[in-house]
Amino acid sequence: MSAAAGGLVGALAAILLAVPAAAAAEAEPRGVNPKDLTTKFDAIYERDERDGGLVVQGLALKYDRGLGGPWGLNLEAPVVRVSAAGRSEGGLGDTNLRLRWVANRDGFAYVAGAELVAPTASDDLLGRGRWQFNPAIGAVYAVSPTAFVFAGYKHVRSLGRDAQRTPV
Repeated sequence: MSAAAGGLVGALAAILLAVPAAAAAEAEPRGVNPKDLTTKFDAIYERDERDGGLVVQGLALKYDRGLGGPWGLNLEAPVVRVSAAGRSEGGLGDTNLRLRWVANRDGFAYVAGAELVAPTASDDLLGRGRWQFNPAIGAVYAVSPTAFVFAGYKHVRSLGRDAQRTPV
């Protein structure tokens, strides 16, 4: 594990230790809708199979924290495995840090945010090898307490690359 990845894992562990005890169950599920600024921890598993035998699997550890008022922050650190054409690599992927602002008005929630992607992947196959700054905007409409519709736009902008890696 690289020094950057080790530092990231240490920082994530420190943040998780600060997670408050679970609150009593609420009548409405919280933290699923993008407008919710709650403090929570998620483990998100994804598997994608493509033509030619390419298989990408990931387990993203995601920590969300409401900062008070309309602000929220989240940190996402994925563990990724890529298998293709007789090669298989696994390890830490690129890390995402996101800041979000939410305004609730007339049944809608308007969301603006920014994402910083750090090239922390432990192998060229597991990340892009580039710093990114990705601003985003969107709107959320809650159809019911358990369903919502989201429309948004995120602009992906590379800022530079890790000189020690060959970008994919």
